[in-house]
Amino acid sequence: MVEAGLNWQVNETVTLGVMYDGAIGQRDQEHTLRGSLSVRF
Repeated sequence: MVEAGLNWQVNETVTLGVMYDGAIGQRDQEHTLRGSLSVRF
């Protein structure tokens, strides 16, 4: 199982993020890539 993520604060109100989840077994694989955008006002 592998998880990795990164958040980047563009400025005081905007944050961008990306997250990867992966699992590799003997017979199968599963990969997920997610993105996020957060705006505070």
